[in-house]
Amino acid sequence: MNPKSKQVLAAIAERAAETDETFLEIGRLLRRLQATDPPAFKAARALPGLGSRRAYYFTAISRTFDGLAVPDERLMRLGWTKCGAIAPFATADTVHALLELAESSTVYEIEAQTRDMPAIANARCVILRMHPEDYPTFEKLMIAYGATLSGNGLAHKDAAFARMLQDLADDEENPSDGDVDAGDE
Repeated sequence: MNPKSKQVLAAIAERAAETDETFLEIGRLLRRLQATDPPAFKAARALPGLGSRRAYYFTAISRTFDGLAVPDERLMRLGWTKCGAIAPFATADTVHALLELAESSTVYEIEAQTRDMPAIANARCVILRMHPEDYPTFEKLMIAYGATLSGNGLAHKDAAFARMLQDLADDEENPSDGDVDAGDE
């Protein structure tokens, strides 16, 4: 790693603990490393408080918005999660409408609108952590209820999960003779 890359890496490390306040600056520094010293970029992704996911988000945010006439202060008020949600869709023609959307919406609502999906009012977010051995069963169930494979994951899993829950609730309300209610065990 060259001395200049070491300086940039040190600057990123200093700022990594405060990513909410420094994501634009970190993104610019990461882009410099990505272009000039890929091994140093890889080292930056491993920094505590940063990680690969944030590093790529910050880089994409920087790449998108540095080319557009948007004040840093406006982006900082939005935060990196909202900026990351609108960055893939931002162009010179769409940036101001997207910024207005981000200023008046949650990340969930932004993602729903940019994917042409209806946002569910008062929606709750559920994160599932499961043993790797259990995931194939979960994946099969989600596909059976309408989810589709997409990249490394599933698309339309929210609706599939809701259908599965409704199916289970219907079974609870109308048990067949052979079903055993969990409360009867």
